[in-house]
Amino acid sequence: MAKQPNEPPEGWEPEQQDGPPQKGEVMPAKQGPAQAARAVAQSRHAVINKLEKARASFAAVAPEGANVDRMMALWRSTLLQDRKLLDADPRSVLLAIRESVRLDLEPGGPLGQCWIQAFRRDAVMLLGYKGMIELAARAGISIDAGAIYETDAVEYREGAAPVLNITRPWPPVDRGVLLGAYAVATLPDGRKKPIVIGYNDDMTERARRASHSNGGKTPAQKGMAPWEDWWLAKTAIRRLCATLPQAPELQKRAAIEEHAEQGIIHPPLMIEGEWDEDVVD
Repeated sequence: MAKQPNEPPEGWEPEQQDGPPQKGEVMPAKQGPAQAARAVAQSRHAVINKLEKARASFAAVAPEGANVDRMMALWRSTLLQDRKLLDADPRSVLLAIRESVRLDLEPGGPLGQCWIQAFRRDAVMLLGYKGMIELAARAGISIDAGAIYETDAVEYREGAAPVLNITRPWPPVDRGVLLGAYAVATLPDGRKKPIVIGYNDDMTERARRASHSNGGKTPAQKGMAPWEDWWLAKTAIRRLCATLPQAPELQKRAAIEEHAEQGIIHPPLMIEGEWDEDVVD
């Protein structure tokens, strides 16, 4: 019997929903450390079991040549390490993992190919730095990106014939304060499309807050997380990708991430609503 649109992946089982306490009902005692640890272990076991049951469903949407066994092993390891994903709706976690399999992107955190972030009960698959570059490459677009510091000489011109040239001092010296980031796409016809963002840009401010590493310092102060320059570069790439009609898949994912940073979380089935033929078998 054919599955209906928006049906969850094979292997998903509904959770038991706890309603409000009834009159006269005795509430369970607060868990101690040992009980809490057992509860976490049971949650991990349950999610891993659901992941294994969904293997056939994931393999059905994987592109030709994708190593589904490797993907399953990587996601199994991720689920065992990320406590927040255990608190999310298992259905949304499985759908997020299935989307990564469909795109053949391996989990690796914000600076890898993809990752899953839990927004309370909703899990959303987000592209990492390398994932955006990978999807662009599949569309015949190469992307270069990096951070801009106060010692860099930048020539940037927008318009019909955009220009971006960045000259860094040599030999290498203290590059000073992080000022922003750039990204430039080389399109299939050879044209280049650059973008430059400043640290105080609204987009990069959200990236700065997401790092949780500044300890209240202003953007002009030093002592920031050593990987924050890549957060800015990823933000520049995402803004650039949103303007690339040659890569519709990338545009779609960039919009989802933009909404997520604004606190607008699309339920997983809405995210994949246009791909019902891929979501269901």
